Amino acid sequence: VSRSMLAPDAPPSRLERARTLARRLLRELPGDRIGLVAFAGRAYILSPLTSDHGALELYLDALDPDIVSYGGSSLAAALRQATDLALGHDAAGRRPAVLLVSDGEALEDERDVLEEAERAARAGIVVHTAGVGTAEGSPIPEPDPRTGAPAGYKRDANGQLVISRLGEALLRRIAKRTKGEYVHLDEAGATDRILAA
Repeated sequence: VSRSMLAPDAPPSRLERARTLARRLLRELPGDRIGLVAFAGRAYILSPLTSDHGALELYLDALDPDIVSYGGSSLAAALRQATDLALGHDAAGRRPAVLLVSDGEALEDERDVLEEAERAARAGIVVHTAGVGTAEGSPIPEPDPRTGAPAGYKRDANGQLVISRLGEALLRRIAKRTKGEYVHLDEAGATDRILAA
């Protein structure tokens, strides 16, 4: 739920595309226990593993950059929390899985992210990754702090427009390290591939 997920290069926004994917998974996997971890600079467990998909829908509706207190994007923190959550599964004979939906921008050392992927793999948890956004990228909308209405785009310390781009390479590496599947959400059949995996 980092601010980069508000970028409109995956219309209407990356966050909305991620939310749409999650809603479809809830519909298509009605008996599965699913948990929800939101992350930006830190990761937060919004819901433990549950089969109450109605409650999960409410959490999905609330996803917004303002629900986290720490900006940025830490894929390592997200993987750590999701792995811990998946370790609590009790699905007899079924391998637990994590689905990491992200634009792949990690504002941390890539080695930290891949160490968390290795930890998941050692625990027998497969991590599937879904990339949202484009390689060309998009400016990041900035809301007016008083009204919340769009008020321009994020700029760096030099006043230059910040462009957020999809980081597919890291998302592919995370999936590969855990024997998971990588999909780009714009690909035809991406959601079906995730469901099959």
